[in-house]
Formats: sequence, structure tokens, C-alpha cells
Amino acid sequence: MVPGELKSQIDKVWNAFSTGGIANPVVNMIIDQLTRRGSVLTWLLYEVPFADYAPTGPDGLSTGAQVTKLVGVLRDVSSSAVAS
Repeated sequence: MVPGELKSQIDKVWNAFSTGGIANPVVNMIIDQLTRRGSVLTWLLYEVPFADYAPTGPDGLSTGAQVTKLVGVLRDVSSSAVAS
């Protein structure tokens, strides 16, 4: 069972990116990281294991606007995790 606040954050990521064109394996890895760590540092999106699916990072999977949205949501999630 995922605690309420974390579930809300995961839902934000899923909603933002499952319809945004970013590949599902990457979205699933982001959600896994959120579940285990409570946040995802955006620079990690350019490293393994994310780079195994997107060697050039999320930029190679989606439009600039969608990547900007991804980074914004992850930063919001990270800042709320720190504040909690």
C-alpha cells in the first residue's frame, strides 16, 4: 500500500506523462524511484537505467514542452518530499 501523499505524487507523474508521449518504461521507472526514494533528481533521467531506454534522456522521447512539464512535476514532488 502506498501512503496517500506519495500516491498523489505518483498520480501526478503518471497523469502528466502517460498521455504526454514519454515512453511507458521510463514513466514506470520514474514511479518506481518515487516509490522507493520519494523523489527523482532530474539529472538522473540522463543516466542508467533511464538511459537504457532513452540514451539522450527524456529529450529524445518527447517534445521540449513535455520534458519541461516532466522536470517541473519532478521538482514539485522533490520539494514537497523535502518539506514533509
